[in-house]
Order: sequence, then C-alpha cells, then structure tokens
Amino acid sequence: RPQSNLTLAASWLHGSSFGLRLSSTLDTKSTPNRKKGRAFYSASEPRSLSGAPENLDLDAWYDRILYDAERSGLRLNKAAIDEEKAVVELEVENTRYALTADAVHKALSVAEVHLPGRIKTVELVLREEDHLAPTIRYQRHQRAAKNSLMQLPRWGGGFDPSESLEIGPNKRIGSPSNLTAYQYPFINFGADLSSRMQLMDPDAPLAKQLYAKLSARVSLAPHLNLWGVYGQDIYNDFTTDRVSNSRIQKVRSDVNRYLTEGESGLDQLFLEYRNSLGKSFHYRTYAGILESMYSGIGGEILYEPFARRWALGLTLNGLQQRGFEKNFELLDYSTVTGFVSLYYASPWYNVDIAIHAGRYLARDKGATLEARRTFDNGFSIGGFFTRTDVPTELFGEGSFDKGLYFKIPFNGLLPGNSKSAYAFIMRPLERDGGRRLEDFSGSLWFARRNVRYDALANNRTRMVP
Repeated sequence: RPQSNLTLAASWLHGSSFGLRLSSTLDTKSTPNRKKGRAFYSASEPRSLSGAPENLDLDAWYDRILYDAERSGLRLNKAAIDEEKAVVELEVENTRYALTADAVHKALSVAEVHLPGRIKTVELVLREEDHLAPTIRYQRHQRAAKNSLMQLPRWGGGFDPSESLEIGPNKRIGSPSNLTAYQYPFINFGADLSSRMQLMDPDAPLAKQLYAKLSARVSLAPHLNLWGVYGQDIYNDFTTDRVSNSRIQKVRSDVNRYLTEGESGLDQLFLEYRNSLGKSFHYRTYAGILESMYSGIGGEILYEPFARRWALGLTLNGLQQRGFEKNFELLDYSTVTGFVSLYYASPWYNVDIAIHAGRYLARDKGATLEARRTFDNGFSIGGFFTRTDVPTELFGEGSFDKGLYFKIPFNGLLPGNSKSAYAFIMRPLERDGGRRLEDFSGSLWFARRNVRYDALANNRTRMVP
C-alpha cells in the first residue's frame, strides 16, 4: 500500500495466469484536505538557494511572484499596480489544482510573501482554459488585523476569514504594468494508458480495448492551440461479427469497425481558439480531426451572466465522417449539427441541468435532457436521454438514446495536486438516433463549472491565505 487509499497487488492464479491489480478508494462526497505540494525555497531567498534564472530581477516583486507561482502550479500572465489606491491586479491561470479555491489560496499566499507592505488590496483576475473567470478581491489589512492582538468591534467574538475576501465579476486588466513574455510556440507531451468498453452485446457482454494514449498540445499563440492524440493498441477483443442493422444513416453504430480496422490510429488533430467576449460571453472555435469518427469545423458560444444560476449556449458544427482506419481518409457522409442549449445550476445537491435542442448527426431533430451532480472534490455522476423525430421502429432496439455520465478526478487518488480526471459515458446500446459530438456540443458550461460563482462561494473560506 504505497499510500492509505491505494493498493497494488500481484497474483498467480490456477498455476497458469498472472494478475496485476491497482485499486484505490475515493470518498466522493467529502471535500479533500488541502495538499501541501512540493516544498521549495522562495524567490525571496538568495539565488543560490531558490535556483532562480539570471534573467529574473529578484528585487522586483513581479518577478518573485512569477517564479514562485510557476513552481506552485500557477501561470501569472500580467499585473497592474495602482499606487494611489494601494491595489494590485494579478491575472492568474490554474494549471494544477483540482479545486480552484486551492489555486486561489496558493496565489494569495505567494502574493502575501512578495508584495510590498503598502499594498492593501489584491485582485486575482482568474482565467480558466483561456476564458475569463471571476475576480477574487482580497483585503490584506483585514487579515493583518486578525493576526494582531486587537479585534475590531464589528467582528464580534471572532474573525471570519471569509470577510477579507469577495468574489466579483469577470474582468480584464486593461493597462498592465507588468507582462510575462511567454515564448511561442511551446509544446507539452503526455502519455498514459486508457481503455474503451462496450457493454450488453448479447454475443460479447463486455468488449474492451486497452491502449496507450499519446497526446501533444502545441501552444502556437495566446489562446491558440494545436491538439493531437494518437492511440496505440495494446489489447483489443472487439469484433465485427455483429453487423449494424440500423435503418437510418450509420453515424455511430459502425463503431466496431473503427475499433478493429482502426485499432491504432489518429484520434484527434485539430486547431482550437478560446477566448471571452466581454464579461459574460465565452467561446471556442475549432477545425480538424475532432474525434475518432468525425472531422470538421465548428464553434460554441456561451452566455453566462455573473452570479446567475442560468446560462445560454449555441453550438454549430460542419462535419465529415472519417475512414475506418483512423487516418486522414474521409467517407462520403457529411452533415451539419447545431444546438441551442439552456443550463440551470439548481440549489439542490449541486445538480446541474441542461437542455439541448437542435439537429443531430443523423440529421434528425429533437432535444436532449441531461442532469449531473458534481461534488466539491470534482467527482460527477449524471444521466441523459434524447428524443428526436426518428420513429421508434426506425431507431431500433432501445427506442431512444440514453446513458450515464461519470467523471472520476485523479486528485483524490494521487499524492500530488492534479486537474486530470477520467470521464466516460455508459450507453446500453450504440444506435444512430439522437447522437452528437459529445466533447464539441454544449460542453463549455460543464467545463467551466470549477470557476462558476456558486462553486467558488461554497469554498470561500478555503481561499483565504
């Protein structure tokens, strides 16, 4: 047991089989304890201890914050200082922490160490995946008063740490006094094991594939990225013995051909641009090989007013079906999908509800209703169903598309902080009616959940340094 919630076991079974099992326990309801992270010498220490590069000016507060923030799993983009009002604005992106509250806590802690004492207010202008996110306003003088022997009368018998912190609307730093000069392009590589499963086929109740997932992200310019994913087959028992009997356009039911003829191949290769328009509009556009079965071009825009429980979204995609060997070959079938989405963050158990109405991959028209419950630790579970104008007799077995959604964060399983998670959709059957691109149709709302006002407000005290 390398750690309390992780078990590694090896076994020899029946004198003929070797088994290897890695298992972990996860408390899905409780907010995890804050992790300390890797210890390092602060930039306020001599260069010989901190290891700061020579091009950093360690006498400048911005350079010191920049260096310690990056080593803490944060990205500091720019800053503005107002000496007259004693306010500093810092634009920060979270690259490591599963809970945005922990990223805010670390950013404010670093700022407390390095900002001049005359600065009374810190405004963290948050960004999440290149989109604007709420602003955290922290009053340093209130925290200092708490640490003194004096208690101001308005605090009564004790100090509430959250009184020193406010959550405000999205904003931009208009005229930065400091700007980090990131060098473009730069590339990040990833490699991990992944799996695909198919349930409830009467001939093969559990079909599966284990494959190596090799990924790369090339940052070409601010907000512009090139994404690539290649899947290398390791074990695969999918077959094409059962041929799809679909009576409508086969947009998904031929999936087994992609998993056998293209057991190894290019899963994704696309350009993506993300940004925000004003304070409440967030968008992304993309073009290329979007997933294992479709290439195309499209975009999504989300209107999300600050501190409201509802939002509106619009998605439009022009798509071409890919060849079965998952190379650059394209098939004859092309289509346009589009959806108008309405989202609601209910106050009951953090359940989010979404309704998507529009045109699906098989050119059928209808609506999808989905609901997900997300816990403070990032674990999410939900379900959905779709009804379209495809009659039951044409849809085939199952009558309409439905399934369950799961998202398991790795942060509770790994010793360090991590934003990574394993998300999958479980369907009883692979049919063609009511199908869409799951990651490119109404996904911005759920992707931004960690920086939504209610998610931040629930962890307000956790943010205070």
